[in-house]
Amino acid sequence: MSERVANLIAIWENLAALFGRGPIADEWVRRPNRDFGDEPPLNRMTSGLMGDLIDVRRYLDLARQGW
Repeated sequence: MSERVANLIAIWENLAALFGRGPIADEWVRRPNRDFGDEPPLNRMTSGLMGDLIDVRRYLDLARQGW
């Protein structure tokens, strides 16, 4: 499995654990977030840069652990 796919799966799992599989998780990735420079996390996830994808994953990993 590629690193990119593994990070996307981890992001999806974290979102499901934090918000469930409903619309709240979908809204979270599209809503501006000051921790990402007031941009939606989806912008980072789709930038094409592996580092941006990893940043979103780490952010959600920490949130899932309760900071």
